[in-house]
Amino acid sequence: MNVCFFHGLESDGPGRKGDHLASLDWSVFAPTINYRDPLRVSSAWRQASTKSRDAFVGSSMGGWMALLLASRTGTPAWLVNPAVIGRSFEPAFPEALGPYRPEVQVLLGKQDKLIDPKKAHQWLLNHDFQPQCTWADAGHRIAPDLFKPWITSISKEN
Repeated sequence: MNVCFFHGLESDGPGRKGDHLASLDWSVFAPTINYRDPLRVSSAWRQASTKSRDAFVGSSMGGWMALLLASRTGTPAWLVNPAVIGRSFEPAFPEALGPYRPEVQVLLGKQDKLIDPKKAHQWLLNHDFQPQCTWADAGHRIAPDLFKPWITSISKEN
């Protein structure tokens, strides 16, 4: 599989989720992004857009970026607690929501206090996505023991 992984706002980089994707012997583009720096955001966006991908994968703010790219390209999006609502600021993403509504798989933490999971799910529905949701007994930070089986399961479907 050839995927892009975008980490969350407070993360220092791809971290354990990115490491897990790389351990699957996938081709993974996983930049470290300072979402407050428009040049870094633009560079990551441009690099992610340069070739065809099997999926855009993202966590929190990275999930919002992944969804935006997926909606511009028609590529599936695999999202973990995506910041489709409740963002503390708006990164300078080069593009807004696009015309496509590709497959969207979402892992949502039922106890997420940062991004209300029910409101995030409703936002996706209100914007004509048909998300396939997995609800986890977790908060905003999804542990590797929940992420790994989820990503393995959905990647086998594709």
